Amino acid sequence: MKWQKRPQGQQPARLVRASKVSAEAPGVKVGLYGDSGTGKTAVGSKGEGVLILLSEPNGLPTVRVWNEDAFVVVVTTADDLHTWISSLLGAESGVDDEGAFLLVDDEKVRRVVLDSATEIQRILVDEILSGERRESLTLQEWGLLNDRTIDLIRTVRNLPIDVCVIFLSEAADGGDQRYVRPLMKGRKLPNELAQFFSAFGYCYRTNEDESVNYRVLFGGSDHYITKQATGLGRIEDPDFSAWAKKMREATPESTTTDATDDNQETPAPETRRRRRSGRRTGGQAA
Repeated sequence: MKWQKRPQGQQPARLVRASKVSAEAPGVKVGLYGDSGTGKTAVGSKGEGVLILLSEPNGLPTVRVWNEDAFVVVVTTADDLHTWISSLLGAESGVDDEGAFLLVDDEKVRRVVLDSATEIQRILVDEILSGERRESLTLQEWGLLNDRTIDLIRTVRNLPIDVCVIFLSEAADGGDQRYVRPLMKGRKLPNELAQFFSAFGYCYRTNEDESVNYRVLFGGSDHYITKQATGLGRIEDPDFSAWAKKMREATPESTTTDATDDNQETPAPETRRRRRSGRRTGGQAA
């Protein structure tokens, strides 16, 4: 692209203060990843006006336990996916006393949850291979899959309400150490996902005093891909609504009270590689 002077008579974008931009673009954007059973679906489900695009129907009992009033759409095919993403993009948006919303089927939706992007990427693979009598992607198709995955994540992320995108996790080799990252196809993509969100956390569980406790790691470890938004602690309880409140009300003072000196231990990295499930698609391209 060659940069040029603005043509005479063409008006530039108006300067807008950050406080006004924030008010005009409501919604916090959070990405979560972790093993099965670490509370990811529960975190996304709890709250008012939650719509879950659920790619795995076996997650329905979990949603029902944590929020029987949540709206659930089971997305198992490319047609389902395109239909609902188009519906969300075309929905009327607004802000009332309770915050931002999308009006979907006459219901006010205040948070969209994609659960899980790992499985939905497999739907995209099936769509690319539709009609083909083979199971592996060509080099060109790997590039197409990467572009479609990023486009989907950005499209959902840019909805004018709260957004939570969920991924499974895997252990990966990183030179002399082992680290944990989101489970997504593509060599570079898992390491780049955090850039699309305001906060990116790893969900895990611990055994404390003979009880199971759930936590979310947002920062403070080189073994995990995380992103700690201003206002959030290094380790947080699994409460999306509380995170959103902290992020919206963050002040300069919040940056010095992020709980980096708390006594909660960072989870130990996995020692074994997770097996990939589902369709085999050959070696990964960049």
